[in-house]
Amino acid sequence: MHFAAPYIKDTGSSGSSAFTSSKDPRALVVESEIDLVGARTDNTKGPADAEETPYQTQQARPHKSLTKELATQAEMITELATPRLNATDRLTIVHGAEVIKAIAKILAERYAKQQKPPKKKVINGKYPVTKEDFLKRLKGTEEDLHPWAMAKNLPGDFLLRRVTDGSSKARRYHRRGIFSQISNSDFTTSQGRHDSIDKHLNYSNREGTAIISLTGSAKDFVENRIRRQDRRLKPEKGDNRELTYVNTLSLEADGVPVLLAEDEVRYYKVRRAIGQYWIKDEYFVPLRICVKHIVGTWYWTDVQTYMRKHKLTFYDWEKAIVFPAFRKHELARKEGRQYVPEGGCACCPHGFKAMDAPKPRVGADAEKEQ
Repeated sequence: MHFAAPYIKDTGSSGSSAFTSSKDPRALVVESEIDLVGARTDNTKGPADAEETPYQTQQARPHKSLTKELATQAEMITELATPRLNATDRLTIVHGAEVIKAIAKILAERYAKQQKPPKKKVINGKYPVTKEDFLKRLKGTEEDLHPWAMAKNLPGDFLLRRVTDGSSKARRYHRRGIFSQISNSDFTTSQGRHDSIDKHLNYSNREGTAIISLTGSAKDFVENRIRRQDRRLKPEKGDNRELTYVNTLSLEADGVPVLLAEDEVRYYKVRRAIGQYWIKDEYFVPLRICVKHIVGTWYWTDVQTYMRKHKLTFYDWEKAIVFPAFRKHELARKEGRQYVPEGGCACCPHGFKAMDAPKPRVGADAEKEQ
């Protein structure tokens, strides 16, 4: 909408009262309503007193029209910028400035919205439960050439470790286990596996993947993965990190793929991760980890409290708490009975009281039990 010059009364020396249109607003007195940028006003109320704000008026206009209006308002203000202004001119300038600010804000919002593409709605399929379900999701030519269903290179202590917080993509669900962010992924072809791994290891990627990352090293766990999440902590929410331990022998017996990331990256030529130190101890488990494979889950804050109370290192805590729980879990699996840990469900964090009940056994005593 262009700036229309108002009908004005000529106050020149001739004394004529004829209405005309002029480009010099300094010599005019507004007698009737002004239609300025969609806001109507009169000689007693300035344009700033319109019912709709400039932002509301301009918001519905297309981008091209906003750009033109911005130039028009800037030109008008330049024309009116003089020391000799009457009251109406000053109100017009104030209104023009507000319109320019409103248009600038709208253009900035539209630009920001264009820079952030809308999130794709992911429709999840079913997650596998049984060994047959996993084999069905992997079945294809690629599985014959490079089988994932056969676990290999398991960690020395047969434990996989994972730390999660409120920002983690793969989540733990009560009495169900750990689930990847999505379940729809192509694991039947070489290209599909390559793309899944590449997307999963691209830390700038914000799309969900069907892979769960864990580590087989206690050192990598405490020195890198737990510490790496320090910067994600939010003071108002507190430290909600959870440490989860998974029995790889149980995964193997159920046909759940346990993949050493370094081997898969090299085999599928995922260039972004080949030779990188941060995948040395990383393992992949596709899709889900059922609760029956989980040895236990503990809050990191409770672990720290336990270590301070008993003056133990993290490795001593694992020997005192995690390893005995793993042996009980493995014994129950071999005997074909359900594992019931002390303190409740295996996939839910154990409280400090349940963890602090037994006397810690470290050093020589812990070595004898292993």
